[in-house]
Amino acid sequence: MLINSADMYWQPEVAIVPGVYNHAITYLPEFDLFLDPTAETAPFGILPVTERSKYALVTRGLDKGAGIKMLPEPSPKESNIETIATITISNDGTAKGQSTIRANGGMEYVMRRNMAGVPPGQENQLARALMAHVAQQGEATLSSSDPRNLTKGFRIETEFTVQNAMLLPGPGALVVPAGVPIHSPIRGLASLANQPERTTPSYCSGYEKVEITSLTLPDSVKVTQLPKPVTVQNAYGSYMATYEQNGQTIKVERRLSVETPRGLCSPAGYPNIRELAQSIGRDMRAQILYGE
Repeated sequence: MLINSADMYWQPEVAIVPGVYNHAITYLPEFDLFLDPTAETAPFGILPVTERSKYALVTRGLDKGAGIKMLPEPSPKESNIETIATITISNDGTAKGQSTIRANGGMEYVMRRNMAGVPPGQENQLARALMAHVAQQGEATLSSSDPRNLTKGFRIETEFTVQNAMLLPGPGALVVPAGVPIHSPIRGLASLANQPERTTPSYCSGYEKVEITSLTLPDSVKVTQLPKPVTVQNAYGSYMATYEQNGQTIKVERRLSVETPRGLCSPAGYPNIRELAQSIGRDMRAQILYGE
């Protein structure tokens, strides 16, 4: 079967085959399953996110033989990613932590593809660059399972040290350290919807991202106020954030779910994405207040 691997999501009224269809994939009609043998980091049954919701010219296998069929839409139930992080802040304000990132579906393909493109031996340099991108000073390491071994689940692990993450002694205000923000669709969405409006559709794949951070503060620190919980929901998805304290440990849980028609954000639907993005931006700047 033939598809367009670029940014074409609509069928023209006139047949211009070289311009409409430029990539061949496989269709298994008995399973109604689509495969792209050229995507070396896509597990069996997982289409690259940029091929979903595309119109495909099926040459055989349909009830009537050949015909036009739409590829599956991206969905938060199928495409999701989870980051679990643990961070401990010492008496001098230095934060040390580690994180584990796992994904399924389309997000797993993205993680595998991106890590397959990192030159061997450059993983730690990438981790430090990602920390610097969010204005964090310190050291970091990054490792992953083999992105090309599709017989096993894929994960990324990081370890990091952030200098001056917390100003001590207090009083003061603390923003939850980002650590190594690799594969963070939550932060990514916050930066992609800065325009007040759009006049053309844009790609906005459906997915779910969960980030859970356990942040432990020094015994000498007294928390005076936690950020308020956040709940936003509209036609294109939802964003929720909670902050819970147990002793000197604060659990921060953030959940973003995006589900757009065909994985696209239309000009009319863009305000929904912008609302989610602005809520995320405010929450990412939320501060934990503390005293001496």
